[in-house]
Amino acid sequence: MVAGAETQKPPPARVVNAEAIVLHDDRGRPRMTLCGGDESTGGGPLIAMLDTTGTVRLQVSANMTDGNPAIVLRDQRGATLLRCCLADGGGRPGASLTILDGRGKPRVALGLGAGGQGGITLLDEAGRERVLLALQRDGSPAMAFFDEGGEPIPAAMLPDTLMAVHKLLKNLLHATDENPDRKEAP
Repeated sequence: MVAGAETQKPPPARVVNAEAIVLHDDRGRPRMTLCGGDESTGGGPLIAMLDTTGTVRLQVSANMTDGNPAIVLRDQRGATLLRCCLADGGGRPGASLTILDGRGKPRVALGLGAGGQGGITLLDEAGRERVLLALQRDGSPAMAFFDEGGEPIPAAMLPDTLMAVHKLLKNLLHATDENPDRKEAP
């Protein structure tokens, strides 16, 4: 090199081509992975954020088969606690949000169907649907309770405490209703 000559740095690359990129923190620990997709990710692209122990805490991905995106949140042990998915079945969008317990079992599911109806499902420890609250296609509400075998429980058979809570909530809602034109629920 000639004394006094300026050293020129090459311009930064505008495009990086790689199958995966791993970002590390200042201590050399992997903290984020960007993967273009392979068999281990279901074929679709994936972004994973890791904590200081290397546990994946946040994952954003797109399924290679249908392109539907998903977001997954995990606890310190790596157990999935929250999963959010979008679906585009035949051009009619739907979405779901699932809350899981510490053992990875779904306990609450919130969904929006392809027809636009929303619903909430509560599941027991075995993953069985026990309570369903939904809007039907015509906009009318529906609520159902199920026994351990998945059979509907008739309203007349519901425990007295559940009916008392329902009555209390109904009275509270009507007592605080600021809309004087609202019709009384049956």
